[in-house]
Amino acid sequence: MSNCETKDCIILSKYDCDYTPMYCEENIWKLCKKVSALDELNCCSAVFISNKNRMVPLWKQRAAAAGRDYVIWDYHVILLYSKSGLVFVYDFDTTLTFPCDAQTYWTETIRPELNLDANYHRCFRVISGSHYLQHFSSDRSHMLETNGNHKALPPPWPPIYDPGIGNNLHSFISMDSHLLENISKVYDENSFSEFINEQLRSEC
Repeated sequence: MSNCETKDCIILSKYDCDYTPMYCEENIWKLCKKVSALDELNCCSAVFISNKNRMVPLWKQRAAAAGRDYVIWDYHVILLYSKSGLVFVYDFDTTLTFPCDAQTYWTETIRPELNLDANYHRCFRVISGSHYLQHFSSDRSHMLETNGNHKALPPPWPPIYDPGIGNNLHSFISMDSHLLENISKVYDENSFSEFINEQLRSEC
């Protein structure tokens, strides 16, 4: 595995990670699985970005149309890695570095200085890496057209699906704070920014 260490932080190469476009929730689950093998999972959180309208603008995204530097996703998933007072964001779809330091990612991707319409305000559901591995379950039905075809080619690995849990992807995407309240927490933009700052001041 190709990696380097920054102040005791393990920095993974994108090319050593599993990735399939349009399946960000599974990409991050697989990344958590990889990090768990390095005994660093306690430093990781999966972060779902969405809102009640399923319209969240993110900048510096590779999927942006020509002439536009942002994408409006229905939801997006990233990994937050915090250790030794450093915080990195792993986003497989960013045009920024992989990983990217959290402050740069926040400034360049969230663009907090912009006065966005309330319909586009971002919310963030944060769940620890260990809980994400244990509780996430998706049958990929959200990626099926009415005719049964996939909206995007599925990953080469089997669905991350536990029949005992059922398909709970939409509970992760939802920003209803009562859902998954025992294993996750929902933040608005201001409180999530404060959460990142707290991580910058803490030790893993």
